[in-house]
Amino acid sequence: MSIKFDYLKRKTQIFPVFFILLSLWACTPDSNSDSGGDYRDNFTGTWRFTETITKKSTKASETSSYLVVISKDASNSAQVILKNFGNPGTGSTVYGIVTTNQIVVNPQTTSDNWLISGSGTYISSERMNWNYVITAGGDAVSYTATAEKQ
Repeated sequence: MSIKFDYLKRKTQIFPVFFILLSLWACTPDSNSDSGGDYRDNFTGTWRFTETITKKSTKASETSSYLVVISKDASNSAQVILKNFGNPGTGSTVYGIVTTNQIVVNPQTTSDNWLISGSGTYISSERMNWNYVITAGGDAVSYTATAEKQ
């Protein structure tokens, strides 16, 4: 009879510990987003892109800078709208899919008939790094850029 009582006593002691551990595990956040859940919040706003292109023929680098406005797409909870991405003009938009720390711009054609694709990686609330390709008039050009939040 005492063995059965000891077993029940231990079982009732273990249950509260198990319940506390389960409660703590259930309270961990579901995402690592700085914004608390919607990863797009990390990317929205006005960004100054400083892009560099290296010409293959001369191996000389050229740098240019322009603004890109990134906003949430209300029709898709994983998508953002990038205005002036690649610097074709503020009326030009492309769409990107947001993951935990990245925007992926799948190949798409702008209103200026540029084929654009690439990706940007979230570094901090003030910085992203980008790699993308723009094909305009049959010539594909690869770019690297840093983007700083304005």
